[in-house]
Amino acid sequence: AQHPIATRGNLQIVRDDDNGRAFCLGGLDQTIEDLQCRVSIEIAGGFVGENAGRISHHGARNGGALSFAESSFADDDILQARKRGLVQALVCATHSGDFEAVQRTACKLQFGYALGIHPLLLQTPEQVAQEVRSLEVAISEAQKDPLLCAVGEIGIDLYPQACALPLDSQMELFKRMLAIAAKAGLPVSVHSRKALQHVLPLLKHSRVSGVLHAFAGSYEQARQALAMGFKLGFGPSLTYPGSKRIREVFARLPEEAFVLETDAPFMLTANRRAQGAQIARAVDLFEVLEAAAQIRGLSLEETSALSTRNAHAAFTRLAAS
Repeated sequence: AQHPIATRGNLQIVRDDDNGRAFCLGGLDQTIEDLQCRVSIEIAGGFVGENAGRISHHGARNGGALSFAESSFADDDILQARKRGLVQALVCATHSGDFEAVQRTACKLQFGYALGIHPLLLQTPEQVAQEVRSLEVAISEAQKDPLLCAVGEIGIDLYPQACALPLDSQMELFKRMLAIAAKAGLPVSVHSRKALQHVLPLLKHSRVSGVLHAFAGSYEQARQALAMGFKLGFGPSLTYPGSKRIREVFARLPEEAFVLETDAPFMLTANRRAQGAQIARAVDLFEVLEAAAQIRGLSLEETSALSTRNAHAAFTRLAAS
């Protein structure tokens, strides 16, 4: 038997009572490549390396996060990553125009998803209230969907000339989305670029946990985030020997602190850059894994098991999906 558990636009999400799996009805005539949305992914994949040249689907599991344009979220890319060991992901929206496409993509691939408003996707303060209301409605409609795992990607971006929203508008947007997450009982995926001095106090006064994506702060800031129950995302920067401070912070963290990630298509790993690549891919997660294992003096299996355990602790619905 099947029954609907969420509806958005022409997309209906139903659950099969025989196996508990959620899937889509309607809107499936579009291929993944046709979907014009920007997404990010938190990954927990199945992986084991019996030796340096062999990787299979069994044994330890690796976790991480990917953020990339939907045009790079292609079937062949995901297939390649799955062959390397990817078994689960969290697809994150960045604005209300993404919501239905993100839900459809997550359903098609049987990934978890998150809904949220990224500060870089808004152009004026007047858009904040409208986008927040759209998120409230979308979270309410999808609350019973087992594939809804988090609110994200949300946060604050203070990189010079990157964000059109002034700081006060970004902070208002972030606070309201943290409140939505707290009310829904969902964790968050947080974007913070040159903004931890503002992000951490807001997180401290919220009632949420989750992952600080692409962490680039100090060890003391890492300790503050961990004390609030957050995990820290580390990605392609670990693959660059010149990223000494980030690598040193990563090496000092307790084993329950981190998840591994990419920031595709925006951040290339060292090898991808050396190859002249223009965009990053999901499979780049495994280069990050290799660097992380080397930095911490662990095996690939040990490192991937830690990352997945931490990703599942941060996103509990992802672990169950």
